[in-house]
Amino acid sequence: MKNSEQDIFLGISAISTSKKAVFIVSGFVFLIMVIPFFNHIVDDAYISFRYAKNLADGHGLVFNPGERVEGYTNFLWVILSALSFLFSLAPETIVRIIGMFCGLGTIAAIVHFSPADKRFPQLLWMPALFLAVSPPFAVWATGGLETPLFAFLIPLGVLLAADGVQKERFPMSSAVFLALASLTRPEGVLIAAIVSVSAFLIMKKNSGFRKKWLLWNIVFAAIFLPYFIWRLSYYGFIFPNSYYAKVDVGGSQLNRGFFYLHGFLKITGYWLLTAFVGFIWVKRKKYLWVLSVVILLFILYIIYVGGDGLPMFRFFAPLTGLIFLLIAWSLSGIFEKIQKWKSGRTIITAILLASWIFSMAHAFRGPAFDYVMQDIYEVSSWKKIGLWFREHAEPGDSIAVIPAGAIPYFSELKTIDMLGINDLTIGHKATHEMGRMQAGHEKHDVEYVLSRQPTYVILGIYGLEPELLPPKQIIRPFYPAEIELLRSSKFHQQYKIASAKTEDGYFYYFVLIDKNKRRDIVN
Repeated sequence: MKNSEQDIFLGISAISTSKKAVFIVSGFVFLIMVIPFFNHIVDDAYISFRYAKNLADGHGLVFNPGERVEGYTNFLWVILSALSFLFSLAPETIVRIIGMFCGLGTIAAIVHFSPADKRFPQLLWMPALFLAVSPPFAVWATGGLETPLFAFLIPLGVLLAADGVQKERFPMSSAVFLALASLTRPEGVLIAAIVSVSAFLIMKKNSGFRKKWLLWNIVFAAIFLPYFIWRLSYYGFIFPNSYYAKVDVGGSQLNRGFFYLHGFLKITGYWLLTAFVGFIWVKRKKYLWVLSVVILLFILYIIYVGGDGLPMFRFFAPLTGLIFLLIAWSLSGIFEKIQKWKSGRTIITAILLASWIFSMAHAFRGPAFDYVMQDIYEVSSWKKIGLWFREHAEPGDSIAVIPAGAIPYFSELKTIDMLGINDLTIGHKATHEMGRMQAGHEKHDVEYVLSRQPTYVILGIYGLEPELLPPKQIIRPFYPAEIELLRSSKFHQQYKIASAKTEDGYFYYFVLIDKNKRRDIVN
């Protein structure tokens, strides 16, 4: 073997060994970061579990048997959750395991596509380690929703496609991963479209590429279109019901979206954005253009829909690895420019280390962390309340709730979702209040809820009390739906307040005064 060939072989071998080390260390750090949030199953996850259980029980993909409402936005995740019921396993356990494996898979993908230059080893370590300690990535790995699966499929599909464009090919595997991402969340279609269009515009002068591009789109459509046709025929709407319940097409939620972006950048580190100046010196332009367009346009989409009402910036979890990867590649351009200035590289590396610690710290303190802890407490309380109703409610009883996750799932009662995520009437109701409150918590219809005459109504209960205090000290209405219902004289004419005790404390609920009348209507 010639000396030059031997040097190349040894260089490739060293890079491969380094990537393995980066993955092992980053994966270990990620698993440690997950530990504090392992018991965090968000309330919305139980909406998915309820759909999954109804499917496993033979009722179809419905929230209430007999009512076709698409109140979930994670078809593939619901199907995976349904498998747990078929094997008599707890979905909470299964989705946590899947989430952690997806997190490790995402880290592996980021390591694979990171800059691998022996002159600048810190650039190989930077994206994976930053991702491993990113609070949104760690929190949502075991949050119970589809986020870790989506955060695995999106980077993998996008990076394979971007790398293919750089090498003047378009791997069909990226179409498969992005199609699966589109079955996981509706935004997957948007990202697939961005990848397809950007790749075509970059490579439109390459006649051979156009054929590969056409085949890529055929593969994507072959997987996604059958599903889309089915769900359109099953539910009757182009978008899931949650879209209608959360988004105003006029964009009244834009301010909330910008605030959501600010919150994410605040805990990640605004100063990292300065690294993008190095983009102009990076040679892999086609690859980075695809990556950049996906990140930018998806951020604009997040702003447009007004962000998310759940803790720790869930919508940014699928982008986080791509953002850190783009920063690393941009830094490679800067390092090339200042390669003779060793102290400059040392300063940048020190800033990166400080930024890494800063980002990690937000997983253990601060408002975003407090929100996660609050969510854990609230969901734990709602679980106990749901179990109480399962034990004490009678056949034919129903319940109206805010929010509609753990209580409906554990109570197994027919449920009215007063925020409209799982209700067509409320979800499609026009309102002028969009953008003023937490996403998904703005629409309501008091008259409609009262016309349904639920047996029980839960209002303003966000925890359990160790002793039975006066109702005004336990019932704390926060959302417009709760406040207006409590102000309704018609509501107080039809319902009386009652108290209950669970193993963890007391709560109040409202019960229909004439329960027998309600039961006759249901039966």
